[in-house]
Amino acid sequence: MEVKEAIKWFEWADDVYYCFMPDAEPDNDFYKQGKRVMNLLKSLEAENKKLKQENEAYKGMWGELYGLVKKWKLYPREMMMDMIRKKYLGGGE
Repeated sequence: MEVKEAIKWFEWADDVYYCFMPDAEPDNDFYKQGKRVMNLLKSLEAENKKLKQENEAYKGMWGELYGLVKKWKLYPREMMMDMIRKKYLGGGE
């Protein structure tokens, strides 16, 4: 199950619970546990988004590196890696 699907399921379960139990108080254990799980899922969703962005940066970096393989004789390898790393992972253009 994807994180977004899990969040939707917990929101649905929360709605259903309170529709069938109108006298239930929002501070009971079910509500508290559901909110903790939802907060955890939302945190995971944010982390997942961050990791996807980082993955795209690495893909771009390695794509450019692949295109520059022939130029390695012109520049020291470490210098090329530093230039690419700065461009895609911060501190560059």
